[in-house]
Amino acid sequence: MSNEEARDEVVGRKVTAVTYYEDFIEVHFEDDVVLTGYTKPFGMMGCAGVGENTVHFIVGKRVEYFEVVPNEYIAIDSGENRLAFPIDEDSKIHGPEAVRLYKPAHYELGLPAKHWIW
Repeated sequence: MSNEEARDEVVGRKVTAVTYYEDFIEVHFEDDVVLTGYTKPFGMMGCAGVGENTVHFIVGKRVEYFEVVPNEYIAIDSGENRLAFPIDEDSKIHGPEAVRLYKPAHYELGLPAKHWIW
């Protein structure tokens, strides 16, 4: 699946939750879509940097922009908030993937699950 298809799944969706684990972050969107970052995030949350005390600023906001810069980073923007994850080879510390986007299946509607892995 293409980066454009991934963008179409995220842009316009509201962020419903952010879970900041010790070594990764999950960003939950409407309709159970989940973006998981396994690399150290960067960006701006309001006027502050990204960290476990600020990453929640994006909750409740709609994603206005989704960007994939091949071999560099993936970012979501929502107003004054920008959350990005590096996807270069040197940043991958937990395995072969840096970021994963997952959209669950809705079998009753004939819609299969979708995965994007960078």
